[in-house]
Amino acid sequence: VVKISRDPTEGPTVAAIQAFVGNRPDSYPGLAIIKNVWRLPEQIVYRGKSWDVYAVVRETVNPLEFDDYQNAMYDRDNCLSREIVLGIDRLHDYVDAGTKFKTLKTAWSKRKYFDQMRTTVGEMYHHEPTYYIASALDELLDADIVLTDVHRANVGYRVIDWDTNGKFELAPTNSLLIYDFGHSNVQFDVPVLGE
Repeated sequence: VVKISRDPTEGPTVAAIQAFVGNRPDSYPGLAIIKNVWRLPEQIVYRGKSWDVYAVVRETVNPLEFDDYQNAMYDRDNCLSREIVLGIDRLHDYVDAGTKFKTLKTAWSKRKYFDQMRTTVGEMYHHEPTYYIASALDELLDADIVLTDVHRANVGYRVIDWDTNGKFELAPTNSLLIYDFGHSNVQFDVPVLGE
């Protein structure tokens, strides 16, 4: 999949994660595999402002559909549905603490929200669908990478194969992964395509 984005934080975030993961993508099942990321040589003008444009090449992921999440909220008899909702709802707490962590300046306040992110990640480990997301967020925190745009629309299931009719086979797990990394606290150089 190739995603084109003018979000000024997305290219640097993806590049930082790609550098962090290195040649060990299988060690991070909670993150989509990034094939490459570039900044396009030409800026675009949108609403009178010039923007850098990034191309992110990553593995195919089957997104967690909104209807799947809504159905899981009301399916009280299905243990997996409950686990999806409980785990995904923790992402909101993580992003809230991460956003405050990013914007606050004092060491005390940063520590408070860093600890809140760690606590939230710890809670996510207890839910099978978000176990690998928790593991990835935990290791990214260790590397001082704080993702602040992780929510139910940016997670999905790993696709492992396609058949001749265009249908896909999901990985044999109920675990979700992050495929749209969005915003973070990092500034990282992104290579220019063609240079």
